[in-house]
Amino acid sequence: MSASFEQSLQEIMLRVDNTIRIMRARMETVGQQLSAVANRKKQAFSVKEQAATALEKLEVNLNESEAELVREEETLTTMVHGSSDYSEQEEKISNLKARVEDIRGRRNAAFTLFQSKEKFATELEIHERTQTKLRDNLRMWITALQSDTEERVVTFRSRLEAMKAVSDQDIAKQLDDIGAEADQRNAEYMARAGSASDRLRMERVEKHPERIKKIVEVQSAQAEAVAQIRVREQKAIDEFRKRYGIDPTKSSFFTYSDQPAGEGDKATEPQTF
Repeated sequence: MSASFEQSLQEIMLRVDNTIRIMRARMETVGQQLSAVANRKKQAFSVKEQAATALEKLEVNLNESEAELVREEETLTTMVHGSSDYSEQEEKISNLKARVEDIRGRRNAAFTLFQSKEKFATELEIHERTQTKLRDNLRMWITALQSDTEERVVTFRSRLEAMKAVSDQDIAKQLDDIGAEADQRNAEYMARAGSASDRLRMERVEKHPERIKKIVEVQSAQAEAVAQIRVREQKAIDEFRKRYGIDPTKSSFFTYSDQPAGEGDKATEPQTF
């Protein structure tokens, strides 16, 4: 950065070569990051798809198992309490309950994995675009430096010959003009660089609330869905109580608490729905 047109052509070329070497190494590093991000994004989308498929299957299995559990519990009410069939049915119902909970747990895990990959697949896509831009811009600067240096070799030598052909005063004036022009370009570039740096920083700052908002929206939607399920479950329980006079939350099988013992055949006869 301290090189000036008053210094030798060899020094300028050396500085350009060093800069190009550094930028090429940087471009290689960026390329590695780009490859890593692209591969991870591909994996994220693949896992997301697998999680979605698993979630659909587990949801179907859960619904089927829960329906089967309800049927088996209804069958239990038709059996004689204390009989061997009754005991076998109780064991079957217990196993069904365990299976339902296992399926529900695996479904929740698949749903969590789906959400995670959905979020990071989008974020990795942003990284991929940025790394691509960085790589391409580095390539642009390398090309510019190489091309400009080739031309400067000619123009610098031409200037040296001109310096020999004019007086000291003309040489001094030309060097002053060239230096002023270089200063102006440096100032303009640094101003643009500072502005670009602030713009990139502010773009990130300004995007942050939206990113947080989207995450909060997902959380809110999830909480709302849970609340709706609870309302629907409570409604179903209330309807069950109202229709059959049975509280399904009190026991794993039905009871006839509204019929006192000793009322003859009605106390032991199973109810038909």
